Amino acid sequence: MRADPVIAVYGATGVVGRRICEALAPGAALRLVGRRRDALDELSRALPGAPATAVAALDGGELAR
Repeated sequence: MRADPVIAVYGATGVVGRRICEALAPGAALRLVGRRRDALDELSRALPGAPATAVAALDGGELAR
């Protein structure tokens, strides 16, 4: 069985990232990625399905998880 793909949006709380998340959220599985936990949590609560979040530094080490 194949799992549905998850789209990670890095910079999700920025202007462009937020717009991408808002456009994709109704029909896609998202993971919101950025540097600020509070902003990620707020955005997650505002989107359909409350997507998962991940805090990641610019070096990308957290994205590999």
